[in-house]
Amino acid sequence: MKCVIPSHNVKVLAKAFHSLGRIGDDLFIEPQNDHLAFRTVNMAESAYASFSFSKSFFSSFNFTEDDDEEALRCKIAMKSLLVVFKSQHGERMVEWCQIRLDPNGTKVVFQLRYSYGCTKTHFLPILESETLQANYSKEDCQNRLSASPKLLMTAVKNFRANEPEVTLCVMPQKVLLRNHVENNIESKKALKTEIGMYPTEFEGYNIGAPTSVTFCLKELRAVLFFAEYTGLSIHFYFSTAGRPVVFVVKNDTVYEANYVVSTLSESGTSQSLSQSSESSVATNSRANIAVNTRKRPHQETEEMEQYGDPNSQTKRFDRSVHSPTPLAVANSMCHAGVSGVDLMNHSAASSSVPMDVTTDSNVTQPIIRSVFGRCFNTTFKKQSLPGFNKVLAYDSDGMEDSD
Repeated sequence: MKCVIPSHNVKVLAKAFHSLGRIGDDLFIEPQNDHLAFRTVNMAESAYASFSFSKSFFSSFNFTEDDDEEALRCKIAMKSLLVVFKSQHGERMVEWCQIRLDPNGTKVVFQLRYSYGCTKTHFLPILESETLQANYSKEDCQNRLSASPKLLMTAVKNFRANEPEVTLCVMPQKVLLRNHVENNIESKKALKTEIGMYPTEFEGYNIGAPTSVTFCLKELRAVLFFAEYTGLSIHFYFSTAGRPVVFVVKNDTVYEANYVVSTLSESGTSQSLSQSSESSVATNSRANIAVNTRKRPHQETEEMEQYGDPNSQTKRFDRSVHSPTPLAVANSMCHAGVSGVDLMNHSAASSSVPMDVTTDSNVTQPIIRSVFGRCFNTTFKKQSLPGFNKVLAYDSDGMEDSD
């Protein structure tokens, strides 16, 4: 699979990657014959984001019949990808960006051609062959809102930078956006911020059932980060507390971004995005995420070389059992060159060194004696060495007398 992004879309792609980087640490790449998808999920599985770019977004999109969709799906580290698009102004000088991915390959190639004649090629290693899917439905949501990013940016700027969660309260007459404060004694001293907006300020306003949903402000800022640059409207889809809220940023048939964020239930607990649905209640209250892992051929070969055949009797190295302790290291250093010493007896003797500390002035000395106890014992006698009385080199002051 090989695709080329023109210069006027490179900045859009870079903003999409940075928006995904604000949510998850890994990027899932899923090429198909008619579009290219990038997905991510956070560590707690409480937020999921997906970008889908159609063929019209690219100046060239080569997906041959030999390319297997299953073999091309992979996962790479988000941090290494953001290094490729880390420049704030470098995208303006990019003429085109090429993405190459081979079936069952070991790396994803990002090649950027700059206007001053320089071409940079980045090889990002593939971590695993995984697919990420989230099951959610926007059609079943009772409440739908559409707002410009400028309106939401003005409202979000009123909250603190470290504000963890906000509550969106919708009613037929108005919308309230306020910071979430727990109901406890300390909440009386907390700073409370509330922003009111009217239906005329929204581009679309359809409230089926008045409700309040609480979600993380971090994910909303990630949505605004991308929508503010593109200038596209943000669509809200949600029903009740405890069910996920979906943010959609769409540019007709060119690309579409979906953000699925979990909300707090009425009891105050967060309904995280689950990998598997255990019951019908769980299916209705959360968006289910499935992560399927498939090892590539080169990964199986590397594991065979690193760990050996799993069917053999060879045991892997266990650091928790065989790693040397500081006392063992110190003893091995002190016993170098000394023969006929019973290490087991010494270990028992050194472990009996008292560790009691009574004052601050002698804290260091008992610890040193317990770790390097062997070094303080008078076990080395130079008189016992063979050839001790033989002089190999005289002192400089006594050289004249030796003649």
